[in-house]
Amino acid sequence: MPSFAVGVFAYENGAITSEGTVDLVLDSDSVWTLTGDSCISSFDGDLSSVNLNGYTLYIDGEAIS
Repeated sequence: MPSFAVGVFAYENGAITSEGTVDLVLDSDSVWTLTGDSCISSFDGDLSSVNLNGYTLYIDGEAIS
């Protein structure tokens, strides 16, 4: 299984689905808008900077909505 980290980004739209490990780091100046249900292994940042956009974010299997 692949393992990768998603680094800091300013304004990003997208969904993350992977069978590997995805560790997401979101700095205080960044915003992530989901465009689909997303699954990540860990999250380092402020969840208020994640625009769920009606989708569900799963962090280590736990649903955030």
